[in-house]
Formats: sequence, C-alpha cells, structure tokens
Amino acid sequence: MTSRNLFFKLMKEDLKRRLWAIGFSVLALFFAMPMAAAMGIGDIGNQYKQWLISGTGYENMVPEALRQTKILRLAGEILGFENYALFMVVGAAAMILGLTGFLYLHSKKQIDFYNSLPVKREMLFAVKFLDGFLIILAAYLINMFAAFGIFCGNGIAAGDLFKMMFASFAVNMIGFLLIYVVMVIAVLLTGNLFISILGAGVLYGYLPAVSLLIEGLKSLFFVTRGREGDVYWLAKYGSPIGYFTKLAGAGLDAFHSDQFYDDIDYGFSRIQMELQSTADSGAELLKLCGLGIFAAVILTGIALVLYRIRPSEAAGKAMSFKKSQAPIKILLLIPMTVTTTVFLWSIYYSGVWAAVGFVLGLVLTSCLIEIIYHFDFTKLFANPVQTVLGGVIALLVLGTFWMDVFGYDSYIPDEKDFVSASIDMNLDNEPDCGLPYRSGDSYRWRYMNSSDYADANMKLTDYAVVRAFAEKAVENAKQQRNQQIKGDSSYSYRDDGGYMIYIQAGYRQKNGKTVYRSYRITRSVLGSTLDEIYATKEYKDGTYPVMSYQPENITGIYWLSDRGILEVSADDTLRAEILAAYQEELAGLTINERAVEAPVAALRFLTKAENEYLGAISTQRGYTSQGFQMEDMQIVNFVPVYPSFTKTIALLKQAGTDVTAKLYADDVTQVKILYPTEYESTAAGENAVTGEDVPISEKSGGVTAETELKAVSYGGQKMITIVNDGSEENRRKIEEILSASAPEIMLDRNRLCTYEMGIEIDVSIKPDSAFSSGNGTVDERVYRIMGDTVPECIEKALNYSKISTKYVRKGIGVMKND
Repeated sequence: MTSRNLFFKLMKEDLKRRLWAIGFSVLALFFAMPMAAAMGIGDIGNQYKQWLISGTGYENMVPEALRQTKILRLAGEILGFENYALFMVVGAAAMILGLTGFLYLHSKKQIDFYNSLPVKREMLFAVKFLDGFLIILAAYLINMFAAFGIFCGNGIAAGDLFKMMFASFAVNMIGFLLIYVVMVIAVLLTGNLFISILGAGVLYGYLPAVSLLIEGLKSLFFVTRGREGDVYWLAKYGSPIGYFTKLAGAGLDAFHSDQFYDDIDYGFSRIQMELQSTADSGAELLKLCGLGIFAAVILTGIALVLYRIRPSEAAGKAMSFKKSQAPIKILLLIPMTVTTTVFLWSIYYSGVWAAVGFVLGLVLTSCLIEIIYHFDFTKLFANPVQTVLGGVIALLVLGTFWMDVFGYDSYIPDEKDFVSASIDMNLDNEPDCGLPYRSGDSYRWRYMNSSDYADANMKLTDYAVVRAFAEKAVENAKQQRNQQIKGDSSYSYRDDGGYMIYIQAGYRQKNGKTVYRSYRITRSVLGSTLDEIYATKEYKDGTYPVMSYQPENITGIYWLSDRGILEVSADDTLRAEILAAYQEELAGLTINERAVEAPVAALRFLTKAENEYLGAISTQRGYTSQGFQMEDMQIVNFVPVYPSFTKTIALLKQAGTDVTAKLYADDVTQVKILYPTEYESTAAGENAVTGEDVPISEKSGGVTAETELKAVSYGGQKMITIVNDGSEENRRKIEEILSASAPEIMLDRNRLCTYEMGIEIDVSIKPDSAFSSGNGTVDERVYRIMGDTVPECIEKALNYSKISTKYVRKGIGVMKND
C-alpha cells in the first residue's frame, strides 16, 4: 500500500513539474480537432446560406441534405485518418515528451537527488514514462470528445463516427508510443541534450536512410530494378515514424471519410488491386496495430533495462555506455563512406575520384564521430581500428554491388520455385483505361496503371516460355550494365535500330514472394519469344480489362471511328455475342497482325458503373433526359477492332454497324497534304550547270510543274491541295491516297504499326456523305499514310524516296520464327 501511494504521489509531483507539457498538448490538440471542427462547420454554414438562395447544383439534393452530407464528411476527416495536422501534433508531442521527461538524466545534481530517494529505479522509470503517455492520452480524449460533441450538436448521429473515431485514436496512441519510447531510448543512451537529439535522429532515420542508399546503389549499378524497392520495407518497419505513417495509411484504407457513401459497382472484376474491401483493410489495420503494440512493449522493456544499468556518472558525457561507441561508429561509417564514394564516382565515373570520395567519407566521418564522443579535437584520429573496420565493410558493400555478387541483374526464376509470372510489355503505351468511383457527393475517375493491373491479373504459367524470355532479357541486361558502369548515359536509348520495349516483370514464387525486374530490350533481341507471350490468353487477361467483362454488367456498346462516337443498336443477347466474339478474337490476336494492321474501329463496352458515372456527369451539366449526353463520353476504355476480327465485325454488321465501310473519293471534296519544309530541303536536287543543290520546287517535274501537284506555304509547313473537281486525274490521286492511309484516331489505338508522322492528310468530307457527322457542314478528318512508302502522286510531288530525314513512326515489325 505504501509503495502504491508513493508511486501515485511521485506521478502527481512529476505532473506538477510538467504543467507546461500538459498545456502544450491540450492547446495543440484543441486546434487540431475542436477548433478545426468549428471552423469547418462555419464554412459549411456560409455555403448553406448560398444554397438556400441559388440551389445546391445537385439534382434531388436539397440544401439541408447537402449540409448534413458535408458535415458528416468533415467529421470523418477531422476525427478519422485524414487529419494530417493531428498526426503531426501527436508525433511532435511524442518527441518532446520523451526528451523532456528523462532529460534530468543529463544533470548530475538531479540524478543525485533522485538517487537519494528511497525508490527503486523501476518505479522512477514507470513514473516518468507513464506520465508522458498519460499527458497525451488525456489531452487527446478531451479534445476528441469535444469535437465529437460539436458534430453531434450539428445533427450527426454518434453511431456513424464511433468506429472510425476510436480506430484513429488507437492508431495515434500506438504511433505516439513508438516514437515516444525511441526518443526515451535516445536520451538513455546519451548524456547530453544535443547528442540526445542527434541520437534520436539516428534511431528514427538510420534504417530509412540505409534503404534509400541501397536503392540508390541499385540504380547506379543495376539495370533491371523493378517496381517498388526491395528494401523499402526497412523505411516502413525500421522507423517509428515510418510505421506510424503506414498505420495511418492502413486506417485510411479501412475508414476513409467517404465510407458513408456506397461505392458504385466498378465493373472491372479484376481491377481490385487499388480498391481493397473494407473487411480486408480492417484486418490489415488490426494486424499492424497488434504488431505496433508488440514492438512498443519490446522497446519499453529495452528502455527499462537501459535505465536500470545506466551509470550515474554518464550525465554530461556524449555516450552513456562506452561499449556502444564502437558499433555505433562503425554503423555510421559504412553508409557515409559508401555515399561519398558513389557520389563522386557517379559524377566523374573515375576510379580516382571514387578513391577520393572513399577516403574523404571515411576519415571525415570518423573524425567527426570521435570529436562528438570525446568533445576533444586532439582525439580526431582515436580508435583507428574501428575506422579501418568500417572502411573494409564499406569496401565489401561497394564490391558487392559493383560485381553484382548476388546476381541481381542475372536473375532467372528457378523452375522448382516458379509459380507464375506477369510480364507487362507496355505495348499499348498505357491504354486509356480506368474506372469511376464516387468521392463524397461527386464522381471521379481513376486511370489504370498497366503494370499494377498486370501484376494483379497476369499469370503466365508456361515456365519454358518465361525462362526463354528471362534468359534473353538477362543477356541483354549484361551489355547494358557494362555500359552503365562505364558512365555511358546513352545505353538506355540504344536499340540497334529496332523497336525498344520497356518491360516490367514479376516472378511469383511458391513461398508467396514476387521478384520484380524491369528490362529495356528490343524486338529483335526478344525474337519469337515476344510473339509467344503476347499470343497467350494469360497475357491478354492480364493486360486488357475487357477480357474480364461479363455480359450482365454491360449496359451498351459504343463504337469510335473518325466520325466520332456512335451507339451500336443491339439487344442484350446480341451484346453478349459481340462481347464474347471480341474476347475470343482479342485472345487470339498476334504481334505480327498488329504490326501491319490499323484498327477499323474501337469499341466501348459500357459497364453499369460507367453508365451511372456518365449519367451523374450529364445531370450536373444540366441534362434532364434519362441516361447521358453522348458528348460527355470521353475516349476512354475503347478497345481496337482489327480487320482480322471477322466474327466481331460480322456481328456488328448484324447490329447495323458496318465498321469496315471504306471512304472513297466520291465522299470527299478535297484532300490537303501537309508536310514539313525540311522534306523539301533534304530531298533537293542538283543544278546541272552550277552543281549546287536546289529545292524540289525549282526542278523540272517538281511540285511546281503544271502537270504535277503544287505546294504552297501554310503556317510554317508546306501544303498541297487536291480538289475533287470531277476530273479523273484528281479522283485517281485521292483514291490512291485514301487507300494508303488510315484515320489518325485509329492509328492511335495501335502503336505497333508503322506510319508516316511527318505527312498529314486532311480529308474534307462532303455534308451528304454517309461518313459525315450529319451536321450539314464539311467535316475535316486527319489521316496518316500507313507504312514507310507513300502513294505515287506524293512520291512524285515530294521526291519522297530521296528525303534523308523522315518522320516515320517505326512499328514493331513482323518477326519470323527464330
């Protein structure tokens, strides 16, 4: 009983001496919660007055309903996981309370006073440690319930907030404990205020800094780094600040402030890697909280042991324990020496400069540490053995990366460990795919990342094909690595004249781990392996979301051509048939087909989610009819239809949509051919008398000849106009150009075919043509010439084959079997 009374008496006296800390905590948290709540509600009140006058802008939402919606969202932001100011206050309080609570250990007088008390060290530690935690605990609860009362007083039901509020409270307290106990350990390990702050910085940031250094070394010495760094977990789990951030992120996933609104059915059954279910996120949060509590208990135990064995005479010294000096010095020497070495080497790519960096980093860091340890400049070169040991380990680290000892760039999955692989070849240049979601009272759009989608959904299980790919990629990477280490910065752009492919690969193992690698490799190096991978259904499933669409989730089909977006008239049965046919033919599509074919159209299978999204957007823009305005549909989620998709094309024709209809000369009024002026200067001829180069326009039979096409200057370019004036000659030329061209909007759907980018074909469509948009005016369409040869009339006009510099977008090319 006496011991318990003494414990509480000591706590009371300690709290009296720390009234400033109580005031600081209460005031800081007051501004972060109750004050923020009151100010936010005040702003909403001002908006509410405007809504009463001019309306809310949302159909079927009266001002009072919108006011309650916004207050509810505000409550979620302030009492939940989006109050970043609150996280910062809690983190800062943990550092300040941890530092000041045990700062008396740096004063010999105060230590003598506490040692004179008839109290065990364990009790003193408990008093100081618990007081710091209770200060923030009480201040947080007071302000949390004050803010909670403000929201409840404004009509928010308590049940809507309780779960989120207490989850945020738990995360903040765990984060506080972790940061707090590490600061306490820093104070216990040192005997000086300044050194305590430095020590805390080392404990908070050492492992994150090491993880960044390792990733930096990988970027300098390796060429196959993939996705998120392999060692970034050190930053997340090796620092209390990093772990607090991870906890807060998990909480935001589980209890975002938009949870009060039902998310719409996204329609992409496979795009779920970014959108975890609340149950999964909640389980992850519980796991992280449990791990955080366990870590806090272990660290508190370490702090208690350090407090018990800490010598009283450590006050005023740099380090409390002499035995800790050597390991701390070596642990600091290694990353600092490595950093200075690679820094100077990466600038000059010289062994001499690397040696200079090594010596400077090793010697200067060693000297600085010894000065801090001893507060004596005469001790600059003390403990040389420790310095040499740190230097040797730093050399080993550098050598490991330089020589790629562990075979990072030469990794090939082992068959006995292999499960499956994802190989995102980025052949569609991040296709315009995405999904809608509802954020509060508005709708938003999230674009898809192809690498994330492939990682979540592509499962290539044929080990022989995956190994063949990996072997070619590794052999290519060896050459690139040799160039990179020599400082040849152009290595990543060399492609031996072939089509460069940027690949993100993930190799899944039986132990659940996925090894990620990235490659820059040409089509010619990959050869038929590329074709084999692309031809598999597994690749298509992991690349194109449309492969996972289900007919019951489709509300309509829309097709895109150079005349715009039109709806395909089809009932549910025919829509299902078109979808099935398209999925079948897309699964069978080959690289060689894409290398030579331009899409004839692009289809959008509109999901329920997209339909709701478009309806909401149109309503917000004043559309009052059912459904949505066609002009609100953007060119996203359209998938190309190639000429080889005969089943799909036939079913579309059955629905009354002929996507293969040809544009003929009778449909156009004129064709304009625009090209850069360089095309003339680089195809110049030679004057027979003077021997000097002359422009094409001055040559006999050139573009100014009466029998040929004439060019005029047009906005910094040259332009040739062919008018459909009824003459057979012009009609033939127009037909020749149209048959060799394809709409630019369709070529954008397939970046693997070759086409002329320097020459733009502007086609004017007659108002009465079937290809007209139907607005009664002449339509202008942009076409591009397919391949790297041009129609005869353009060849003659430009002397095209003689042009030395052409703006041709090289496609992937047709590859024969190896």
